[in-house]
Amino acid sequence: MCDVGLKSKVLILSIALLVSGVASAQMLDDETYGNWNALEIEQEEKQPTVSQDDFVPELPAVSTSSAVPSDGARLDDAVDYDIPSVPLTQDTLVSWSNDAIPPERIYEAKDVVEDAEGIMHEKTTGKLVTGEVRDRYPGGRLLTKVRYVDGLKHGRSIMFFQNGTLLSEAFYKDGKEEGEVAIFYANGDERVKVTFKDGAPVLGYCMTMTGRKIDMSTTQLREFQDDGKIPCDPQ
Repeated sequence: MCDVGLKSKVLILSIALLVSGVASAQMLDDETYGNWNALEIEQEEKQPTVSQDDFVPELPAVSTSSAVPSDGARLDDAVDYDIPSVPLTQDTLVSWSNDAIPPERIYEAKDVVEDAEGIMHEKTTGKLVTGEVRDRYPGGRLLTKVRYVDGLKHGRSIMFFQNGTLLSEAFYKDGKEEGEVAIFYANGDERVKVTFKDGAPVLGYCMTMTGRKIDMSTTQLREFQDDGKIPCDPQ
């Protein structure tokens, strides 16, 4: 009987130890795997969200020095960033925006000649002048700059006082005055303003040196066009 009771106690103790060991192992697994699961969840939360729109494919690098255009020239040979400056000379073409006139030549007055019909020609070749003709005071200061197209005045024409200030400004179309003609005193004050239509003066006025305005009559406008007479000037 004593042996049976002792064996029963030993068996019960063994079963208790076995159950305790299994429970401890399960707790260890739960703790270990629980921590790993929490870590994985935390890492997933920290990952940035990337949408399809944010995806930019990585393009292969291209060397511009080896790129070859269709004409066979190397790209780095076709591009020149060193652009030399070109000084303006009499033969240099310049751009003129008035009436979309193409690039034109600059002439000196000594290189052109006007025929009996008022058409301007090149002296050496006889060709019709298309460009800007410049006349000068003795010493070289500009006196006039007049635009021509096919031998006729066309565009802006200006005259300067010898000190370089503007004396007059006029516009021409196919050899005839068109628009406003303005003349100034040496101090820059307005002296005359006349409006032309198809080469004829239609409206105008002048200013005396004391600042008095005089509207010009039809006769006075005609005299201004024919002889340059200005009613505001002292008689």
